[in-house]
Amino acid sequence: ALHDRLLDVGGRTLHLCIHEHYEDPPWREQALYANDARTQALCGYYAFGETAMPAASFTLLGQSLRDDGFLMLTAPGAPGLTIPSFTFAWMLAVRDHYLYSGDDSLARAFLAQILSMLRAFLAERKEGLLPLRQQRGVWHFYDWSAGMSGYSTEDLEKGLDADAPLNCFFVLALEAAQQMLGWCGEGEDEELGAAMNEIRQAVAERFWDPAEGVFRTHEKTETLTQLTQALAVLAAAGDAQMRERALDRMARADSGLAEPGLSQSFYTFEALMTRKEKYGAGVLAGIEATWGKMLDAGATTFWETIRGASDFSNAGSLCHGWSAVPVYVLYHNLLGVRPLTPGFRTFSVDPMTDVVEGCSGCVPVPGGEIKVSWDDVDGEARVKVDTPENLQLETSLLFHDSVKQQE
Repeated sequence: ALHDRLLDVGGRTLHLCIHEHYEDPPWREQALYANDARTQALCGYYAFGETAMPAASFTLLGQSLRDDGFLMLTAPGAPGLTIPSFTFAWMLAVRDHYLYSGDDSLARAFLAQILSMLRAFLAERKEGLLPLRQQRGVWHFYDWSAGMSGYSTEDLEKGLDADAPLNCFFVLALEAAQQMLGWCGEGEDEELGAAMNEIRQAVAERFWDPAEGVFRTHEKTETLTQLTQALAVLAAAGDAQMRERALDRMARADSGLAEPGLSQSFYTFEALMTRKEKYGAGVLAGIEATWGKMLDAGATTFWETIRGASDFSNAGSLCHGWSAVPVYVLYHNLLGVRPLTPGFRTFSVDPMTDVVEGCSGCVPVPGGEIKVSWDDVDGEARVKVDTPENLQLETSLLFHDSVKQQE
């Protein structure tokens, strides 16, 4: 019942944050941000199969390229400010759109531009890492949480020249470009592939703290954060042992790591769900507690931050699309439906049958719906999957050994 409420309120939040484009929030700036819009789109693909609004939104953002190689903070407009990580989030969003919709037009329209941007950033690297731009109008923001909301002029003057989060976003953007090249039939780029590995290694060499068992956001930080660990895990920084230690630390109740805000919890959940057999139940319990707190307070839409209206000097939004993250997690991880190739032409089903005894849901996909349900039969989960004829379920990825496919 709680999961149904999360989906209902999450869907309503998404609807109210659609105007001429995705916006956060409807009552304040009504602005289109790449990071926010990516999260909204990923939730919307599952909630209502919407692909036209994401395409319109990401086209506007792609047309806002600045002379310095980054996108403007919001589009359309000329705000005079950019957040570098949001530029990389836009590249991820273009890839996501191709993957979920099967429509290659957005990717083909911007792939050449994306490759040109990435190659220019690669040329800037120092000691393997993309440095932090230090000119006016560049805001190194990642999240409204401790240690992640930007650096002061004093920080930069003391020698802060590179950080882990931006370079992890850079790796993820390079990976997205490689995927799009492959899907468009152009073949992967060896230069981009080599650069990804070099950056992954450079992040580990510079920011891994073996005593703490975590990746530091930067060398001078006093705050260790969950978000930095998540980005490092998703970008495959360092070796598998490093990433496993980071995940273990994230999952501990006494981790000592600063937690992300509602928006960027998307990345922490995504990282933990790479080992969902180990950490997935904890992720769902955290969602039930945090988003359930909003529901218990009478929320009919999800808030910008858990502080609600009192945040940002009493300007906190009570309807923020980026906070619909549970919609994505419930479909993508609990129900377990994931596209493997564009348009769900091939897809996997990996449900969390060990967390709830029964569940059912439908995912809108090109050509119809993928329907998944399961029930407990004599202590064993029996799963049923119905799919449109033009889509292929990858059965090799389907279920754990303790689960049987009914149909």
